[in-house]
Amino acid sequence: MVLALGIAMFLLSGVSGMLGTGVALVAMPVLSFVFTDLTNEVQALSLILNGVTALAAALAFGWARSIDYPRAAMLAMVAIVATPMGALLAREAMAWMIWGLYFASVAFTCHRMLSNPSVAGDSSNVRFRAVLVLAVPAAVLTGFIGVGPGFLFVPLMIYFGLGIRQAAAINAVAVVPSSFAAAIPHWQHMTVTMDLVIALSVASALGAGIGAVISSRAISSAVLRWVFVITVVFAAAGRAVTLLF
Repeated sequence: MVLALGIAMFLLSGVSGMLGTGVALVAMPVLSFVFTDLTNEVQALSLILNGVTALAAALAFGWARSIDYPRAAMLAMVAIVATPMGALLAREAMAWMIWGLYFASVAFTCHRMLSNPSVAGDSSNVRFRAVLVLAVPAAVLTGFIGVGPGFLFVPLMIYFGLGIRQAAAINAVAVVPSSFAAAIPHWQHMTVTMDLVIALSVASALGAGIGAVISSRAISSAVLRWVFVITVVFAAAGRAVTLLF
């Protein structure tokens, strides 16, 4: 089981590393095949892996000198305050509420990723204040469903004028502290062994680092969009099947 999960996290983290989103969105359905406790196992582990993969992607984007650090810092401050609020609310919520918002978030993300043109190379007209305002409810929502804020931040930044590569690099830095902060409310109740956490963290970090390097050097923006959307849809569809049948 550990080997199978490690391979799955490596591959999924490679995709998430390309967009700096953290792996939690696509990791949650996979982890739910193995673990039955949504908040104390699936969400807790997803948020830890989200922070690990975002950190690995941030290091790779930083090495490629792709990060707008002032904007990343502002977005990180918003996320680290708002995301744990959602995580605390999730501890009192029913599983159907969490999964319902998860699927709604997947639909919103796919729509935004496919319907908004990416602005490449010119950040002078970006409305970043609007991104920061909308990042607050986005971070609360993603903390609630246990996936980290990155997968909603990227579509927001693209919508308000950033190119997909710029958004990915900023996002990778911004979601690191908030992912770990959102995991704190789950930490004392987490029932996953530390050996498994460490093993999956190593596999995920390797995958995310490789994905970020590929994103910054060897893949087009259009391909990035489709790789992300297809991965998210398949992960969500797999979880929908298990929930229904």
